[in-house]
Amino acid sequence: MHHRYRAARGPSRAEAVIPVGGMPLRNQRQVAFLGALVLGLAVRLIFFHQGGTFDVDQWSSWGQAVNNQGLLSAYAGGLYPIQWAIFGLVAELATNLGASFAELLKATNLVFDVGNLTLLIVLLRRCGLAPEWALFYWLGPYFVVIGWLGYVDAQMTFFVLSALVLLRTRPSAARGAVAGIPFAVALLMKPKF
Repeated sequence: MHHRYRAARGPSRAEAVIPVGGMPLRNQRQVAFLGALVLGLAVRLIFFHQGGTFDVDQWSSWGQAVNNQGLLSAYAGGLYPIQWAIFGLVAELATNLGASFAELLKATNLVFDVGNLTLLIVLLRRCGLAPEWALFYWLGPYFVVIGWLGYVDAQMTFFVLSALVLLRTRPSAARGAVAGIPFAVALLMKPKF
């Protein structure tokens, strides 16, 4: 096997069983991978209670408008209707729980972020690549910062990745049609990818 492909796919079986420091290399990689996952979660949680951008305040008012007037009456553009409906759900939860909209929005984003990480790992494995490549997303400063600031890109990304996972699993016309559903949801969330 060509050397660059082996690096992208991870170590060979022979390399995986060579003990280094008393622990097989494969176990060391798993421990390092789990440590990186925990680190990414910890960084997100550290910034969880930090404020967001001015957009978060705008989205809070949109969510409250959805709850007070209904989606059809409140909708005024900016982002698309499904995103407005999510803002309405977050605003309703914030009111019922006595929590801030920004914190619940970040919690919602974190759920989608973990979903994105999971879907990336699934895609990587289905492509025969090492799941560690997903750490570029999970530990990438860009993705950490947009989560910290409260941006909702992780929500739309989840539906795009869902469509890709469905398409990567035994492609067929029926599966393509089903994959169109989460992709359509993504298109009804934000005007830009």
